[in-house]
Amino acid sequence: MQQTAGLHSSSGETRHQIGFTAGGSRCAATLPLCPGMLSRPQKACALQRYGKLLIPAAPDDTTALLMDLCMPPPPDASASADSDDSYVASVADFAHLYTDRPTRLLYLCEYILFNSSGSPPNEQLLYHTLLELYLAEKLVDDEQEQGGATQVAPQARRDKARDLLQRGWQPHMAQPIYDPEHALVLCRQHNYTPGLVLLYDKKRLHKEVLAVHMAAQDYEGLIAACIQYGDAASGGEPQLWADALEYLCKQPGDCSEPVSQVLQHIEAKRVLPPLVVLQTLATNNQLKVSLVKDYVAHQLQAENAEVSKDRETIARLQQETAATKAEAIKLKTQPHVFQNSRCAATGQSLELPVVHFLCGHSFNLRSLGENDRECPLCAAEFKRVLDIRRNMRAGALKPDEFFTQLDASADGFAVVAEHFGRGLMNMTAQSMASQGATL
Repeated sequence: MQQTAGLHSSSGETRHQIGFTAGGSRCAATLPLCPGMLSRPQKACALQRYGKLLIPAAPDDTTALLMDLCMPPPPDASASADSDDSYVASVADFAHLYTDRPTRLLYLCEYILFNSSGSPPNEQLLYHTLLELYLAEKLVDDEQEQGGATQVAPQARRDKARDLLQRGWQPHMAQPIYDPEHALVLCRQHNYTPGLVLLYDKKRLHKEVLAVHMAAQDYEGLIAACIQYGDAASGGEPQLWADALEYLCKQPGDCSEPVSQVLQHIEAKRVLPPLVVLQTLATNNQLKVSLVKDYVAHQLQAENAEVSKDRETIARLQQETAATKAEAIKLKTQPHVFQNSRCAATGQSLELPVVHFLCGHSFNLRSLGENDRECPLCAAEFKRVLDIRRNMRAGALKPDEFFTQLDASADGFAVVAEHFGRGLMNMTAQSMASQGATL
């Protein structure tokens, strides 16, 4: 039994036929497989029409022809851009021909995507098709069932899936070539953790990255993600450490080792207040005191050191404040004798007229020029102090900024203490109105 398909030309030109022997043991094909007989668009049209018959009979030759049609032809100076010789087919028009040969479709898509000098037609569809083939649990071709082809290892295909996702969304790209939502659905459907982590990382969804590791019970990946995304100094989210610690404390098994690692990182980076850490650890009754003993001891030592340092600072500032107040009272109530004999600006002997400032500097009037109302040596420091006071008052007039910083800070007490020093807590509606008018 023989099946024959033919192509005819209206002008009586050469008739091209394809003959198929029953069972596919022999294929006599002159048609589109013969170069020079048909143009590139005619070959593509013929393959769309007869591809289902050609692929089982001559899979290698047919796939090779498709590779040629879907790739830009070599440049020809005599061919115009609109001529048939420059025609490039889209693999989307032939994907249905490989329904029972997914491995050959994979090779076809790889060849077109990785060997094209520019962007091939329907490039996004190529990425989607390849990603789905890479993530498939098993690819079975009719040829493989007959022993004519080898099965691609699933792990090898999954390794290629991550490279494909990275290729389509490189660091300099604002958006990927493929649809990220479609890729997320495929990775979620096939439980492909590396792809989910990569896509969530590209989309800056760091909490979702942690959720992926939590769902896979990947403690090492969870801690690595917290190290990468939880550093506040580099713009990270310290809350990720709290989420990771809370997750580990809720696990039914023995999580002493990962909890210990998380505590070490929290202590080294000081990303969470000790009280939050201890409250989270207290939710797990199976954790031993020895696990947190070193952490608590180190925190108490650090707190004691800070308290001692703060006390020293307080004592120094109190002494400086008392000395400044005493000097101010002395200037107001007692006469000040100026005994300088040389100009502080030029070093020359003082000659009348002379200008003395209460800061202790004396100048010849000619050395001051037109600015004889402030000491030129102390003016910069005086202006700096005035700017500090002005900024403190301006900050006290912005309560909304205080609450914003309080919500964003990991140490809310430090924010309250800073704004308390600025006088925010002493501001009333009347004083705010008067100082606002002054500023």
